[in-house]
Amino acid sequence: MGEPEENLRALNGASRADIDATLDALRRLLEFTRPGRPRGTGVYQSRQEFLDAVRKACAGGRLSQESLAGALGCSNSAMKRYRRAFGFASYDDLLHEALDNF
Repeated sequence: MGEPEENLRALNGASRADIDATLDALRRLLEFTRPGRPRGTGVYQSRQEFLDAVRKACAGGRLSQESLAGALGCSNSAMKRYRRAFGFASYDDLLHEALDNF
């Protein structure tokens, strides 16, 4: 691809249908070329696997949410997604299940 100005010049005079078809083709292409994992294919395949990782990370004692995320090797937002995906309403619920009920 050339410079943005060249790309815009190439679209000059193109019909709306041609532009829409090009955009649709680019969207389909992006589905196959996006970096990273597809949504829903995370590190932890089960609730039990996630709880085991939390227990291991908290072996020395309770951690803050941010510290736990770091210990699990993920961002705080990713850890929150796992927490919610595996049915924990809050961080305290997660720690209670992982540590107090073990």
